[in-house]
Amino acid sequence: MANKRHSVIVLGLFAAVFAVCTVQAADTLAVCNAALGKQVFALCSACHTVQAGEPAREGPSLVGVFGQTAGTNDKLFKYSPALVGSKWQWDTPTLDKFLTNPRRALPGTIMTFVGLKIPEERAAVACYLQQVSSGQALPNDPLDPIATDAGANAGPLSGALLVTRDLSTLKRAYVDGVGLSLRGPLRVAPAQRAAERTLWGLPADLNWDLYLLSRDSVADSVKVLVMVPDRDTPAIRATFDREETGPYALGFAMRDVRATDARITALGLKRTLPAVNEYPLQLRDGTPYPVTEASYEIGDHNRLVILQRGGGLQPVGHIDPATGLGGPSYSSLIVDDAAAMEHFFTEVLDYERRTSREWTVFQPRFRYITLHARGAHTGNLGLVEYDARDRHAGTGVAARPPNRGLAGWSFPVKRLDEVLAKAQSNGIVLVSPALRFVDPRFGHVRMATVLAPNGFLIELYEQ
Repeated sequence: MANKRHSVIVLGLFAAVFAVCTVQAADTLAVCNAALGKQVFALCSACHTVQAGEPAREGPSLVGVFGQTAGTNDKLFKYSPALVGSKWQWDTPTLDKFLTNPRRALPGTIMTFVGLKIPEERAAVACYLQQVSSGQALPNDPLDPIATDAGANAGPLSGALLVTRDLSTLKRAYVDGVGLSLRGPLRVAPAQRAAERTLWGLPADLNWDLYLLSRDSVADSVKVLVMVPDRDTPAIRATFDREETGPYALGFAMRDVRATDARITALGLKRTLPAVNEYPLQLRDGTPYPVTEASYEIGDHNRLVILQRGGGLQPVGHIDPATGLGGPSYSSLIVDDAAAMEHFFTEVLDYERRTSREWTVFQPRFRYITLHARGAHTGNLGLVEYDARDRHAGTGVAARPPNRGLAGWSFPVKRLDEVLAKAQSNGIVLVSPALRFVDPRFGHVRMATVLAPNGFLIELYEQ
């Protein structure tokens, strides 16, 4: 009985951990008041420890609980069936909701704790627990790394795959609109062609041309390999609807979004919203800063997003000082199981989550998670998740070549075999074992491909 009661109390405490990254009604990051959080947590310290090496008290230890699956953190504690059976991932929306009303969030629980009703206290406890879990104070700017890259295996997003039959629209958007260079059709050696067919799982009778989109003046911008198949292939997305599950967009850091917007719209590309969008976000100390953003509908129901951070903050990716244009700097997917995707990237690729926001400016509201390679400032991943009642089902077309649209992401790794072993132990589908060849984006590589939990193609390469 006591174990059940205290395991649910732990749920409430876990909820607070993630509230620090939750966007409130104005879509701002909750202020990180670790001092207040430590004071509030004193109410819980009789039952729970946050000190490494200390045994569980009446409730389980909370050391390192941040980001764990419910009922798995303290290996020596017997969690309640209600907690273990929930299969929850301790993320911001789930945990914050539980902390506010445990009985409503977990029907059947015998939890007697009524919860923390004051949002500021929940956010403060969140900040404190996240800090003690990471072993350091959180950076004030949520774009900054939480952990260093020491020991991390994977680097930031370095490549993307686009499949299209409409090269002219793609060129208008990416070359004329945001200033990328387009080279191709590329000369492809037979060994490279054979490797690509295996890595992407392509049929034997399909042929294709390849083009390369890049911004050579920005070394860490994402390199985009464009595949043009010799026949029509299914589209991964059916609409431009934000709520439709599937690959969504490539994002670009810009010095002046409005100037770039004028350039893009003059080309006849449709902006998603009637006007450029401006909204405030907060640093963890509560300081507001402006964000200017616009997105555009391009071929194969994909979107191109440009973004500018104000307040003197670093951009989401490096920008060419001569042109004011940057990126591709990040990419995003609309997913129906953000927890499974986050688990893949954090457990298999050693990524870290830096923010998880509930966006209420747009309707229907959605959750936006950002994942980053440890120590990296650019090449981040965005996972967008709508409530099940608001989500639009995807087409069912596999998000991989030769199907049209955003069809894959590419990541450098230091130890490919280690990553593949982790992938196998986590039930990840292997498309192709490691092959050696010369890739037009990354040079001489040893590359393998897997499918993320949502079926999206992931290229992993070792140089």
